[in-house]
Amino acid sequence: MALHGAHVGALGMEINVDYIAVHGTDLSGRVLVERRIVHDAVGSGPDGSVPGLPTH
Repeated sequence: MALHGAHVGALGMEINVDYIAVHGTDLSGRVLVERRIVHDAVGSGPDGSVPGLPTH
């Protein structure tokens, strides 16, 4: 038995003090999305960090 993996995946997000990173893969290990953007999380605080994710 082998996993096809094209219909199920995993998404990880990291909000660090100076960047936001997103990484998504399917179950076969194929990278679907990988982004890292500069972001001032300290200056924007929690209310400014999370709502900005979909716009990048």
